[in-house]
Amino acid sequence: MYRVVFAHFGYRGDQGESWETLYEKLARMAKPEDWDFHRGQFRRPGHAYPVLTSYLNYTFLRLQELGGIAYSADDSRACFNAGLQTPNEKDIFATFLRYKPAAEKDQPAWTLFGFFDSYSERLSDLDSSEEFVGKLRFGQFAK
Repeated sequence: MYRVVFAHFGYRGDQGESWETLYEKLARMAKPEDWDFHRGQFRRPGHAYPVLTSYLNYTFLRLQELGGIAYSADDSRACFNAGLQTPNEKDIFATFLRYKPAAEKDQPAWTLFGFFDSYSERLSDLDSSEEFVGKLRFGQFAK
């Protein structure tokens, strides 16, 4: 089954970032976990977080299937519970901003805004309705 790319995960190469920078930030934010393969034959140079990358991709695909992506009332923001927690037991959310010229530029409709814990001010302007909040609980989606 062909899937449309949901979001662009940008990075600043001119500032020394790579495509893995966002996963590194997420790994530092989450409870300590070994995000690389233990066996040498599965490790690849330049891929420090293959388990986290795979986990996040498949979590997103499953949540998308189940309708677990929450959108703001004005459809300018989206987020989902990443299924990870900080060392202080706060849920971590992936947040996205709508990329308005996406269609005309043949780009994904969303761009990653960042990963934030459940107490972050960055989540405060999102819809607080029961339906929206219900979608943010990992594995529990509004009917």
